[in-house]
Amino acid sequence: MSRFFNRGAKPCGAFSARWLAALLVAASIFAVASATEADPRKEYKLKAEFLYNFAKFVTWPNESLPAEGEPIVFCLVGSGPVHSLLDDLMKGRHVKERGIQVRPISSPEFVRDCHVLFAPNDADDILAPILEGAKTASVLTVGESESFYEAGGIIRFILSGGRLRFDINIAAASTVKLKISSQLLKLARTVEK
Repeated sequence: MSRFFNRGAKPCGAFSARWLAALLVAASIFAVASATEADPRKEYKLKAEFLYNFAKFVTWPNESLPAEGEPIVFCLVGSGPVHSLLDDLMKGRHVKERGIQVRPISSPEFVRDCHVLFAPNDADDILAPILEGAKTASVLTVGESESFYEAGGIIRFILSGGRLRFDINIAAASTVKLKISSQLLKLARTVEK
C-alpha cells in the first residue's frame, strides 16, 4: 500500500488507473459463477459496469470526441436486459469529463454517433453491417459472441471458470484509431495483436 501513498507525493493519473484496474479485477471475481444461471440480470449488470470502466481506459482521437458539453454515447444493438441496466448505471456518471447517453440502435447508419457499442449474443443477425459501419468510425465495439470477435469486434466478454473475463483485439482497436490503456490490456484474458 505504501507504494501508492508516498508522503508528500502528488496524486496522479496512475493511481486512478490502478484503482480502476483493481475494480475491474474485483468485479470479475465476484458474483458471476451462479449469477448467470440464477439471474441473467446480474450478469448484465456486471457487464454494464465493465462497459463503463472500459470507456475510462480508452483514448479516442480528438476529432471523434463530442464537443465540450456533449455526452459520450454508449450504443446498444437491439434491446436486451443490458439497456435499462446500463441506462440506470450511467445516470450522473462521466467519461473523459463528459456526461453519458445510452441509445439503442438497430441499423448501421447510427453507428457513427456512438463511442462505445455493445452487441449482445442475440444481435448476431444484424451484426455484420453494424460492425462494418463501426470500422469507419472510432467506436469501441464490445460483444459476446465468437462471430462478433471474428468479424472485427474489439473486446469480447467470456464466461470462463465461473468468472467474467474478456479478450481484446488490439489490431482492431488500432484500425479505428483507438488507444487502449496498458492497464486494461493486462487484465484481458488474451490480447490479439
